[in-house]
Amino acid sequence: MSEDVRYATTLFLKVFATCSPPLTAVLFMGMTAAYTPQERWKTGCKGLGIASIILALALVFGNSLLEIIGVSMQAFQVAAGLLLGKLGWDMVHADCFEGNHVSSSSSREDISVTPLGFPTIVGPGAISSIIIGKADAVNTLQHAYAYVVGSLIMLSFFGCFYVACFCSKWLRPAFIVIFTKLTGLVVLTIAAQFILTGTLNFFTKT
Repeated sequence: MSEDVRYATTLFLKVFATCSPPLTAVLFMGMTAAYTPQERWKTGCKGLGIASIILALALVFGNSLLEIIGVSMQAFQVAAGLLLGKLGWDMVHADCFEGNHVSSSSSREDISVTPLGFPTIVGPGAISSIIIGKADAVNTLQHAYAYVVGSLIMLSFFGCFYVACFCSKWLRPAFIVIFTKLTGLVVLTIAAQFILTGTLNFFTKT
């Protein structure tokens, strides 16, 4: 295996592990438990579009983007944790179904930008991984591979989200309510990790 291919493979595995598209699709199912498959797919596509733009900006501009707006990666992590924390809290305390009634779409908040696009699909972990990975590129081909990796990551998200949208319609409402609350606990745990990591890294850096 050449150094260039090894670089691309390693970068893909690192970013994939950080983003974890299958786990994110499971979280997405919990977030949109009251949605129809079509509504879920529409929301997912919008969130994936936003996430793709964020990842592209991270690839093109890297750390300079955060430096321009005067934001540290540590502050980025804390902000992401707060956003996820609110989502997780709402999921734990949500009653998505009452019998066979599904809450109307007009009463729902649009979650596609935040917290879905950022920080659920693409968060500080994914952004930092892709920035650091691209910084390790030593030639033009490896720089190109970094963009290919970013594209493959987003394609894997689209595949996982499609399965989450159209292959879970047989689930019973009661199961989805329980699943939503359990997923909320996971989201709260991830949020706490983001906040703790960002805070500790800030004090360690200073």
